[in-house]
Amino acid sequence: MLTVVALMEDVQIGFTTNVEASLLSSRYSEEAAHAVLEGQQAMEQVKRDAASRLLPTRSKNWQTSPLTRHHIF
Repeated sequence: MLTVVALMEDVQIGFTTNVEASLLSSRYSEEAAHAVLEGQQAMEQVKRDAASRLLPTRSKNWQTSPLTRHHIF
């Protein structure tokens, strides 16, 4: 009878350990997904910032006519 009780305790400990590991893994996955989202948002902001800096430069250096586009140095 004692071995059945010990076996049940081992099963319960194993189950609890697996649940804790699953919860920890889930938390790490959520943190990783959040970090990826923040990285994507940061890259989009960098793109927007770069584009906004390029637009004034392009408008100064490029002149558009109805028929052709000429680069002015």
